Amino acid sequence: MAAPQLLQDVAPLVGQVVRLDGLVDEQGQPFVQTPGDADPGPLILAPIYARCPHTCSPLTVNLLRAVREAGERLGNVRVASLSIDPEEKLEHLQSFRARLELPPQWRLLRASHPLRLREILQELRFTAVVRNDGQIDHPNVVYVFAPSGEVVAVLPGLSLTATDLLAAVDQARSGGYPWWRKYVLAVAVVGLALSAWVFVATWLKRVRLDQQQAPSIEVF
Repeated sequence: MAAPQLLQDVAPLVGQVVRLDGLVDEQGQPFVQTPGDADPGPLILAPIYARCPHTCSPLTVNLLRAVREAGERLGNVRVASLSIDPEEKLEHLQSFRARLELPPQWRLLRASHPLRLREILQELRFTAVVRNDGQIDHPNVVYVFAPSGEVVAVLPGLSLTATDLLAAVDQARSGGYPWWRKYVLAVAVVGLALSAWVFVATWLKRVRLDQQQAPSIEVF
């Protein structure tokens, strides 16, 4: 069963480039994250595993619905599912495609080596835990990448809407995560800290002034 708390804080991830090299599709063909095309389009990536008995199929179906509802408004995008199972087989991915009737352009990916999968999941701040019964606990999220490989958004997979997807894809197509937002956030945090310091300093000064002006009390 999926455990959403396994997803780490993704705020530091947004705006970072995550390389997805070392992946192959269910035909054994290498996946190229940034192909040489003039416009490869944003990448929508959903971590799943083919034998998942719980949320992976609903997440994938929901993403497929959102993509279809968005329709031509999405423009040129690439959609892929990445297996988080280090022992995933190509035939399992092929069965997953057939069972969910995924379109041909939807890529089903797995890592060429378990170590590479671990590295990618760590970069995505995504924790997958293999249980004693062999099932995998994992978050249910969808990543949206700019064509440059920048992570633009991390969306809730099971409640994803076409509107959410369109907004993230538009952001990815417009150049990814604006660099200045990080600096605005940093300035806001510093400003908040300075405001708090000024408030505390003013309050302490007022307390000391009140103590100096207060009448003395004699204790018998």
